[in-house]
Order: sequence, then C-alpha cells, then structure tokens
Amino acid sequence: MLPDHIAAMALARTGAHFAGRLPLARMPRLGEALLDSSGEVAVDLHLGTDDERVRYLTGRIRGELTLQCQRCLEPMALAVDIDVRLGLVDGLDEAQRLPEGYEPLVVEAGKVALSELVEDELLLALPVVPKHGDASECRVIESEEDTVEEARENPFTVLADLKRRS
Repeated sequence: MLPDHIAAMALARTGAHFAGRLPLARMPRLGEALLDSSGEVAVDLHLGTDDERVRYLTGRIRGELTLQCQRCLEPMALAVDIDVRLGLVDGLDEAQRLPEGYEPLVVEAGKVALSELVEDELLLALPVVPKHGDASECRVIESEEDTVEEARENPFTVLADLKRRS
C-alpha cells in the first residue's frame, strides 16, 4: 500500500521509489466521472534530483477505468498508461524556471498527497467526451445522421408524382 503523504522535497534529495496499487475508491473527484470505482491503478513513482539540480517526481500510472460512452450510453473500458514527469517547486516563480520537459508540481510544506497526485493525473487523462474508440463497439440503434436523412424528403419526389399522373 502506498503512503497517504510523502515528504517530497526531502525524499527528492536522497532519492526514493514508491510502487503499489491505489484503489479508485480513494479518489472521490475521479469517482464522479466513473461508472464503477471498484478497481485500482498501479503506481510506480521515483523521486530524485537531476544534473541541473531540479528536484523531480517521475513514474507511471497504469490501470483501467470504466466510463459511460456518450454515443451509446453503455459502459466502456478506458485503458490508461500515464507517464508522469513533474518538477517539484516551492512556488510559481520557481515553476517558471523549470527546464523544458517538466510540468510543475507546487509542493506545499514539503509534502505531497500521493492519492491526490494520482487522481489529478487520471483526471487529466480522461477524454472530454468519452466514447468507444471503434464505433462498431457501440450499441447505438440509429445514429443521429440516419434519423436526419430519413426525416428529410427528396424534393424531386413531388415532380416524379406529377409526371406519373400526366
């Protein structure tokens, strides 16, 4: 089990590694976007300092989330595989000086809540409009375009009827 909070700044100086599984049920904000929050994600994180003396948190978050497809309104699985590359900073001024390739993570009081960090990364990975990647996976009876086509009459049908009558 992963710890709730870590002393990120201190651990970045000495180097640390955290690996484990985090239940989706511990992430209430993410739970609002999911159909089922009974699963978990695998978390593998490293803290350290690079050659430019930038304190960092890198790693990977992997798992499967169950969302509602907005096309067919059925459950859909979304595989997530997120690479995390964060520069640990004390404030916004320091964040602006981070080298390219790092996203800033403002660390308050030297600590980071791991479940909140993972939850933030998962929320950022969610699609704006979740839908099955392949339309054939959807159980849509009629698409909106088909309904519009059926409702629209052919303007030449009236002319064809007049021609047949004469």
